[in-house]
Formats: sequence, structure tokens, C-alpha cells
Amino acid sequence: MSYINEINGFHKWVQTHPELPTSARILWFTLMHYNNSCGWKRVFNVPISLLMGDSGLSRSSIVRAGKLLQESGRIRYTTRSDMKATEYELLPMSDEPGIATGYDTYNTRRDTEHDTGYDTERDTLHDTVYDTWHDTKDDTVYDTPHDIVYDNTCDIAHDT
Repeated sequence: MSYINEINGFHKWVQTHPELPTSARILWFTLMHYNNSCGWKRVFNVPISLLMGDSGLSRSSIVRAGKLLQESGRIRYTTRSDMKATEYELLPMSDEPGIATGYDTYNTRRDTEHDTGYDTERDTLHDTVYDTWHDTKDDTVYDTPHDIVYDNTCDIAHDT
């Protein structure tokens, strides 16, 4: 699940469902936040106290908003007994007909091409210059005989 694609898809979906109350919209965004925090699990649970604190909604508003979101096909939820947190499942916007458009695909492809080209060019230039001037003794043995050799080793991943 892609956070930004889901948010953009939800905004498009809301345009064709203007009757969805603000409380349901806020709950959806709050659930997205918690699902992101959980690492995008298919089913996750959140105590209602956290939902209340983050959304600013009352307990009864959350319950009503959850029912509306489930009836609208945006979430599934299961209440549990013994004071256990409700389980939620966010239904992907990509499964919604008419949400994924060619325009989105075009923009994603164009952004990716630009970012990849720009990042690769900058990274390659930086890495090449850095590697040439900062090779370690062990690395130089397998490189060209013209590399500069330093007596101390440099491990970027661990020295920063």
C-alpha cells in the first residue's frame, strides 16, 4: 500500500461521495496514520482512546464514522470483547473502480524518470570522486595501482 497513492485516491473518491461527513474523513486519515505506523498490516487494531485523542472525535462519533466508512466500502472493522481494541482493515483505493487513472500513471512515471536521472547523476559523480580520493588500503589492492592509499580504513556506514 502506498501512503500517498491512498491519500490521493481517497481525495478523488470523496469528490464523488460528498455526502461523507467530516468525522468519517477524519477517522479514515487517522486510521491511515496508524496503519502506516504498523507497517501496513492488512488487519491492525487501535484503541478507541488513541483514535479519540488523534482525531478529536468523541467515542460515539468514531463509532458512527466507522459504520459509515464500512458501509461505503472504505474499511472493514471488527469489534472485540473483553476490552480489546477494535480491528480495522483499510480497503485499498486501488481496488476502487475509476480511481487509478492514466494521468496518475503518467505523473508517477515522469517524476520517477526525473528523480532517477537526477539522483543517479549526482550520486555517481559524488561516489566516484569520493571513492577515488578515499579508497581504503584493502580496496586499493583490487583496484588500480594509481589509487591513493590511506593507512586508516573508512567505513561510511559506520563512521557517520
